Amino acid sequence: MNWDNIKLVWRREMRDQLRDRRTLFVIGVLPLLIYPMMGIAFSRLSQFVRQNKATIAVVGYEQLADLENVPPLLDGKRFEEELFRQPGMIDTIEVETFADSAENLEVQKQRMNQEQTDLVVYFPSGFAERLEKLRHAMRSEARGDEDQALPDPPNPVVFYDARDESQLAYTRVQGLLDRWQSKIVRNNLIAGRIPIEITRPFSVEAQNISPADQGQMAFWSKLLPFIVFICALTGAFYPAVDLCAGEKERGTLETLLTSPAQRSEIVGGKLLTVITFSIGSALCNLASMAITGQLILKQLNAMSPAGQQPLSAPPLAAIGWLLLALLPMSLLFSALSLALASLARSTKEGQYYLMPLFLVCMPLMALPLMPGIELNLSTSLVPISGMVLLIQAAMESKLAMAATYLVPVVLVTLGCCAVAVRWAVSQFNQESVLFRDTENFDLMTWARYAYAHRPPTPTLAAAALLIALIFLAQFVMQSMPPDLSQPGAFTKLILMSQLGCILLPTLVVAKLTVRSFRRTFLLDRRVPWREVVLGVLLAICLHPVGTTLMEGIVQVFPLPAGFVEMAEQMAGANDGPEISLPYVLLLLAVLPAICEEMAFRGFVLSGLLSRLRPHWAVVVSAVFFGLAHASALQQTISATLLGLVIGYIAVKSRQITPCVAFHMSYNGLQLLRTRFADYLEAQPWADAVFRDSPTPVVGLGFTTPVVILSGLAAIALLWQVGPTMYRSAETYGLKDDASSPLPSAAPAKQTRP
Repeated sequence: MNWDNIKLVWRREMRDQLRDRRTLFVIGVLPLLIYPMMGIAFSRLSQFVRQNKATIAVVGYEQLADLENVPPLLDGKRFEEELFRQPGMIDTIEVETFADSAENLEVQKQRMNQEQTDLVVYFPSGFAERLEKLRHAMRSEARGDEDQALPDPPNPVVFYDARDESQLAYTRVQGLLDRWQSKIVRNNLIAGRIPIEITRPFSVEAQNISPADQGQMAFWSKLLPFIVFICALTGAFYPAVDLCAGEKERGTLETLLTSPAQRSEIVGGKLLTVITFSIGSALCNLASMAITGQLILKQLNAMSPAGQQPLSAPPLAAIGWLLLALLPMSLLFSALSLALASLARSTKEGQYYLMPLFLVCMPLMALPLMPGIELNLSTSLVPISGMVLLIQAAMESKLAMAATYLVPVVLVTLGCCAVAVRWAVSQFNQESVLFRDTENFDLMTWARYAYAHRPPTPTLAAAALLIALIFLAQFVMQSMPPDLSQPGAFTKLILMSQLGCILLPTLVVAKLTVRSFRRTFLLDRRVPWREVVLGVLLAICLHPVGTTLMEGIVQVFPLPAGFVEMAEQMAGANDGPEISLPYVLLLLAVLPAICEEMAFRGFVLSGLLSRLRPHWAVVVSAVFFGLAHASALQQTISATLLGLVIGYIAVKSRQITPCVAFHMSYNGLQLLRTRFADYLEAQPWADAVFRDSPTPVVGLGFTTPVVILSGLAAIALLWQVGPTMYRSAETYGLKDDASSPLPSAAPAKQTRP
């Protein structure tokens, strides 16, 4: 790669972008204008909110006017000032009183429906009389008169509707009525000569011992990364669309591609241009927020209650941490935007691709804003979210926590950047992607043509369709979980999860998208019995390793609450007297092995191999295989690692039966170890092989020597799998098919005649 060519492309693209007035306005001018406009609008709206009054209709209050021992609730057309905790709030409520009658109550309800009144407070007939009886009853109770019965407590009624104004008025009036009720209780206790402290034997005093600026940094650490990264994403997408789809429309992309620069160098120059505008857009937004924020902070501090600490601007150190994280995030967003924009045939079409990118990135950026989400090993491995949480920890001066998880966050972020850049380069290396003709799409015509010209093996799009259908079916099934206490519920659950969610979508998609079932599901070759035996032996050797690995995963990522109880309930369903061991093995070992291997090592892997290299296809299929076991994160990680092994077997053997044999043996060994744990522990040699596992879901673990020996044996078998399987393919005399989705076996050496 020649960096001089990359700089030339970068200078060319920067020159073109700086000549585009629309790009300059969206990236540079609009951020400088929108925040002052938002600040002015916020200032006007805040004044309007402070001047807004709630109209309250009080019906039947006149009966309380003659009671001497009841504290007043109203003072003319206002509530009593002593009932307000904030003196300025007394002007936010206007009261209208009406006599106690059914007609007045209905009229006020109608006025509230017509939005002329926000709230109606109704004191029913006899309310004052019952208050007085209650006070006399408390006096009699204090004197020891047991014959005096306490009346039912009087209950006023508050009517409100679904409008925001009515909801806000209800919140305010409810607090006033609660404080008024406390005053009535206080007067009754005094009248009955009962100590007031009996109602509140103690009070809790809350003291915030954190530094004064820590609460403000918690606020800024959640707000600023979210806004700045959103600006970086939008600032990257629009220049990327213009650099790809815009050049296609202007006809200048062909000239650039015919230059001596390589495709990777062209992508590098364009990527640097998009990164420049992404960072520039984020910096412009940050600078505009800093200027406009002074006005908004003044408005917020003016509206804050008395005694609350005013909100101040974040320190420069926090801004420095934010700018430090801006470079890798801009690189990630720019590479994704450039790869997506290369698919667009026009600028209009390119803008449509912004929404899917937002739908993927927005939840990852919003996840750290949720309460209870903090930086740990699990969250540090989530793309984008891990970086946001790391910056939050650094901005809040939690440097020890940030340093602990710095390495996994950086590795995940750089890995995602590398994958995104590689995707962008691969897009530019495909002429069919760069120069797609504009076409009038007709769904029925396309469907008939696609079905009539089905390829023998699935395409990448067909594999993606199957994965989406499997996940959708699993989501629907999880929304209707069966009751495991019912007879036959366990069988129904397994059949629904395997046949309904995995096998049925696989067969339907295969029928609609491929022409050869045998080649799609790797059944076009003779069953390699030697490889089947190797798969079974490999499952036996990897079983102790997988069990120990599961223990480590659970220790690093603790199980969620209730997962152990659910596993015990499943085990209880398995151990039921009406379910025999062969039946359970059929449900939990044989059926999942057949269904899942046909889906992931058959259809999905074949579709991925049509566009990806074998090692990448194995990794991607293993990841989706793990996500299909998403009942818990621990199971997803374990299944992903297991999928790597099975995918390796599938690519090397070019047949699905060794994969089924391995999968079935592995699941069966896990089930047998759990089922006969007590029997195995009672054997004289048990101490040398087994040990008690600290993980409840594992049960019986393996000793360290057994794990080491089985791991070495598994490595030896994996080392022998590839050459043995290649030789077996040649032994069968099967010729390699150029259209086969799997890589060909090593060619035999040619001897001279």
